[in-house]
Amino acid sequence: MRLFCLWGLVGFVFLMSSCSRDFEAPPEPGTVIGHLSLAAGESLISGRVRLVECGLSATVDVDSGYFRIDEVPSGDFSLRIDALVEQGGEEVDCVVQPAEMALVRGPAVFDTGDIVLTRAGSISGVVNLPAGTSPLFAIVYLVGGDSITNAADSGAFLLEGLPAGSWQVGATRLGFMLDAPVDVEVLSGADTQVNLTLHEISTDATAEVTGLVILGNPGPQAGVLVAMREVFTATSYMTVTDEDGRYAYSLMAEPPTALPPGLYEMMASHEGYRSVGLPLLELRAGSYLELPTLVLPVYGAGTEHPWDGDATGNLDDDGDGVPDTSDNCPFVPNADQQDLNGNGLGDMCEGLADLTVEDPDDVDGDGVDNGLDNCPLIPNADQANSDDDPLGDACDDDDDDDGHPDVTDLCPLLPDPFNSDPGLCTWDLVYAAQDSASGDIDLMRLSMRPGGPQREQMTDLPGEAWAPSVSDAWVYFHYRSRLPNSVFQICRVGQNAKPESEVPVCWELLAPETMRPVDAMQPAVCAGMMFFEKFLSEGSEGFVGPRWSISMVEVGSWPPTADPRPARVEEGVFGGPFNDTSRTYNFREPACQINFGVGGWDLAFAADFYLNSEPFDGMPLQWSIYSASSVQAMGIEPMSATVLGEQTSCAARRPAVVDNRRWLFDCGDGNSSDLFITENMSAVLSNNASNQAPAFRQDADGHGLMVYQSDLAGSVDLYMAQVSVGAFLVGGVFRLTHAPGWEGSAVWLP
Repeated sequence: MRLFCLWGLVGFVFLMSSCSRDFEAPPEPGTVIGHLSLAAGESLISGRVRLVECGLSATVDVDSGYFRIDEVPSGDFSLRIDALVEQGGEEVDCVVQPAEMALVRGPAVFDTGDIVLTRAGSISGVVNLPAGTSPLFAIVYLVGGDSITNAADSGAFLLEGLPAGSWQVGATRLGFMLDAPVDVEVLSGADTQVNLTLHEISTDATAEVTGLVILGNPGPQAGVLVAMREVFTATSYMTVTDEDGRYAYSLMAEPPTALPPGLYEMMASHEGYRSVGLPLLELRAGSYLELPTLVLPVYGAGTEHPWDGDATGNLDDDGDGVPDTSDNCPFVPNADQQDLNGNGLGDMCEGLADLTVEDPDDVDGDGVDNGLDNCPLIPNADQANSDDDPLGDACDDDDDDDGHPDVTDLCPLLPDPFNSDPGLCTWDLVYAAQDSASGDIDLMRLSMRPGGPQREQMTDLPGEAWAPSVSDAWVYFHYRSRLPNSVFQICRVGQNAKPESEVPVCWELLAPETMRPVDAMQPAVCAGMMFFEKFLSEGSEGFVGPRWSISMVEVGSWPPTADPRPARVEEGVFGGPFNDTSRTYNFREPACQINFGVGGWDLAFAADFYLNSEPFDGMPLQWSIYSASSVQAMGIEPMSATVLGEQTSCAARRPAVVDNRRWLFDCGDGNSSDLFITENMSAVLSNNASNQAPAFRQDADGHGLMVYQSDLAGSVDLYMAQVSVGAFLVGGVFRLTHAPGWEGSAVWLP
């Protein structure tokens, strides 16, 4: 069990303080020392001290509690101490932010004195947005700190590990902010409740930011790069300091460089110096923000006292075996220290790592060191490895490990021990892929053929396009643009669409009470009907909110001309726990199939069992899978529902069709997700990874293939598995994608 404790602090808000260095730069750096004081019966397991405005750090001696940071440039620095303490047999996490700053002046020693540790408190509550807008994508954070959390479906949030005292809490969603940060008094070891209400912000409003960046001896200098990155849109803005070390994102600058309101990260950098930054900067419409002074240490500064167990006293933050004091890229692993342009900054930190030279440590010259290269003698910078065995595809003569060499294998990338059916390698699907540079998510079409997979981009939209569903000649999906205040719409394109030849046509759903746009997501189309989830604000459509609901609309024309109607999976409609009116249920992630036995369609969906009145009562958000039939839903009586997958140990979500008796779904506990089938409620894939969003396909010859997304290899990629259809046993697994960004949410094309 791990608890939290922090040094008590009253009235300290990081961004409200300011630090400076309005004195002549002395010729020598200084030293910061101090001591952590523990209560009787406590023992220190580990600890690290950081000087926030210059980024230097050192470890704490676990026996004595003393710490020391050498080679500190002159300046005023906030202290942050992260420690782990054993207390009564429990491990207690501690975060210390003293109100007194470390004032470093030349070769003198600054002593922080004793710092006492106490338990932490927390802040919890609910985020509310205007009617028709979901809180699902909102984030809550400590203003000026680095504590941040995401709001749940219901808007509930929890910020843990906070010191006792007065703090300010911020919250934002793209296009929405608080009127002002909320002042919160946190009590030691206790939880403080607060509700946060967001409002729309003007799309043409701006904010101004100024500050000072100093090079740690010699001092102020022109040309230091200062970058601001907006968290939601991933948009970056850059400027440089003047000869006095000052920078400004201002309407008065030439050209004007004021920033749109939002949540930002700031980073200052200069050749030959360590980069230093500030997280979670809240820029409000019409505001003017003076940031704390940052001091950039030279590379090699901050040599540690050998209390960290390293006899040389050096840190190695990126774990590449090169101490920070001599590492030309100290926060990104680059054991080879490659520096092709000789500017003192490692190529890994300049985006030049793909350039190659003759190097005995990289024989094939593909930019991957021999010891890490899965094909050390054949260039393969992408390190593609479809079967995830020790050999990359470039040097593996049997890429699917089925015993048949690729040159004679009818399906070289999917295991077929009998080498009898090229149909295994003849199919098409649509999936969503994120561009790691822009952050945009677009639809891709993947066509598998015996010679290997071929990919074509279907959409090119600035924003997020995913969750495809296929019906007739169309691919339906939900999409949200990068524009402020945008909501998810449902769009469609042809199955053979390309960005240069077809523009998606989108349908914007309006709330009947306010005629404001509302989020509409997760389309599922069959039998001429489209099911989708929409967000209902408090009291909308006669139900308690906020919550998600499932609606349906005919798709004979596009965009639909008729108003959608509820799919009748609402509170109190059918038996079981949904009759409990004290709870606000969410109904999400519909999936459907044509019911050839009785006509119409069958619907599967996820429903949560979440107590809004006690959002953090120790029980996880519990989702279960239900199904319903069109026979009741299309008549006068509300539909009835049958439980498909009620699991007590994990949240069951994202149903997918197998046949008229069975559905697939993923079931996770927050750390990993397994894939289940409703028949016997048994797991069909479990590997300690997060396996989600399954989709199943069976061809005329009876072969079954299952596609799903997984983080088994680090980033989220698409995987495929062969399935024995009768018993639904999962066989050989093949990784379809290898890109560094998110790739998932696949659906088969007929």
